[in-house]
Amino acid sequence: MCLRVNSFLEMVRDGNFVVLDTETTGITYPAEACEIAVIDSKGKALFDSLVKPSIPISAEAVSIHGITALKVKNKPSFAKHSRELESILRDKNIVSYGAKFDRDILCWSSEPYDIRVNWGGLGSWWCAMNWYARVWSQPHPALGTPKWQKLAEAVQQQGLKVTGAHSALGDCRMTLKLIQRIASSKPNTYRD
Repeated sequence: MCLRVNSFLEMVRDGNFVVLDTETTGITYPAEACEIAVIDSKGKALFDSLVKPSIPISAEAVSIHGITALKVKNKPSFAKHSRELESILRDKNIVSYGAKFDRDILCWSSEPYDIRVNWGGLGSWWCAMNWYARVWSQPHPALGTPKWQKLAEAVQQQGLKVTGAHSALGDCRMTLKLIQRIASSKPNTYRD
């Protein structure tokens, strides 16, 4: 995924995007979604649901987001949500704070149900975490490349309030506030 900072800034300013976030059963394959949210560029929730995964939620994941097996026991599976999500995301600019991971989660969540959706090709994916690392320009101490920031840290660095952290809808809203704050204050001066 090529990071086009000026293009990203323009897209955010135009409001031509949706923001997606997932909370998951873990952080490596075969992790699945246990919560998914999508909002539009005005902050309106287009999708917000707990999801019953086909695999257990790891203790590590529960310690981060607090979603337990009991909370998702009677929720619909990813299979029940996939067509609605596909419809919401099709041909959109999709912003995520960690886009590769969220794309992978949608793919991995599809596998147990043999859902054949090209989630990566459904729209144009934009990684707000990579973008923020370039804009914030704090070098990684060992690598010298732009350092990724956790979403809550990035939000605080911009003087914004951390709210709803580690819930899919809360993280969507924080991502939206962050990208809109930066887009309103940064000129298009980056080499794309």
